[in-house]
Amino acid sequence: MRLMGLSGERAAAALAAAFGIANVLFQAASASDRSAPEAVLAIAGALAPTLAILVAWWAPALPVTLAMLVVAMLLALPELVLAGSLLALLVEILLVVAVASTPLEPSPRARKRRKLSIVF
Repeated sequence: MRLMGLSGERAAAALAAAFGIANVLFQAASASDRSAPEAVLAIAGALAPTLAILVAWWAPALPVTLAMLVVAMLLALPELVLAGSLLALLVEILLVVAVASTPLEPSPRARKRRKLSIVF
């Protein structure tokens, strides 16, 4: 999957973040139909996986990225059950795709051999 030159896991994480933000806005717009604690819980439940996806997007190391995507996937499950919205389902599906397509080892091209340089 190539989206604007991004790798598969980056594209899926970007789409999951976009749908997560849309879900937060949807939950905030529909908050007037709920009581105050339920509205706060719905908005926080939609916001938590979105923030974890954004942290994974800017994570410097591959293990941190993979761990944050798994955390986002686990945070999205209760929100999916509580809100039951189609946006939450799309976020969860895209997170599964992002985790499944994340390589377990960095590419050999990305690693550079560093020379030890000691200057006295």
